[in-house]
Amino acid sequence: MKKRVVFSFLFIALFLMAVVSGKYICSDKSEIITDKKEIMELDRKAVNGIGISVFKAEEFSALGEISAEVIVEAEKVSLSNETPSEIVEISGTEYIVSLVNATDDDAKIKIGGSSETFIAGESGTITGLEVVLVKSDSGLGVGSAEVIVGFKKISLSSEGSLSEIVLIGGKEYLVVLISSSDTDSIIEVSKCKTGNFVEEVEEFKVEENKSLEINDTINETLRETELQNNETTESIDESEIKKEEQGFLKRLINWLIKLFRFG
Repeated sequence: MKKRVVFSFLFIALFLMAVVSGKYICSDKSEIITDKKEIMELDRKAVNGIGISVFKAEEFSALGEISAEVIVEAEKVSLSNETPSEIVEISGTEYIVSLVNATDDDAKIKIGGSSETFIAGESGTITGLEVVLVKSDSGLGVGSAEVIVGFKKISLSSEGSLSEIVLIGGKEYLVVLISSSDTDSIIEVSKCKTGNFVEEVEEFKVEENKSLEINDTINETLRETELQNNETTESIDESEIKKEEQGFLKRLINWLIKLFRFG
């Protein structure tokens, strides 16, 4: 039991003297370039060289939590019967996005040789790309739709993780959710000037006086434990002596009884 106390103190001391904290740096020690912007739901902005769209933003004030569903490497296009197709470049590849037909509630979108029907405000995938139908209209017999097409949708939250590294066109981007409401989010995007992100381990030393206090506590605990162990050993020795004495007396009494009985 006493050894456990000592080990606990040693563990706490080591923990306090070398607290480890992780953050990202560039593998080749190059500069980290950072940019951030406030983006409304179902909108798209260029942040640090890539398109970012916020599909859904949430804030849970009572719990102090925030979250956002973010589409990275996103492009936003407007399609109609008059201009039914647009070419978008995503992660170095060109795609033809076409409007097949549209109503006031939904639209059929085609990318390459595949097509899907989406309800306004809904997201899905076509040929591996993330697609969001922002709005659709069939007014005056001219169908139209506003569509967001992106590389990948990621979920960021204070409950889970507020950041994620995504690889786009061979380049790493660190996407971070800074804040969020029920209508928009502030998204930060960082990249290394050269190289990739690696996690840095930084060691923080406690103040010297705190270290001395910890050492004094450990030494005092060790002294007390040694004294207690010595007392325990002495108690065991005395107990063994008493047992031996009791054994000798018992044998002596038995011998005398036999002597008088048969004498």
